[in-house]
Amino acid sequence: MELVSSDGFKVLFLDEESLTRAVELMIRYKGTPMDFADASL
Repeated sequence: MELVSSDGFKVLFLDEESLTRAVELMIRYKGTPMDFADASL
């Protein structure tokens, strides 16, 4: 929790376009080990 409170990282939210693109990538590359966090990067 200290890392969060000291601005060690930030939580960002995806807009609709980015969310759609992440899902498209997960579908396209479903045979590879990619989860939502990977696809959203």
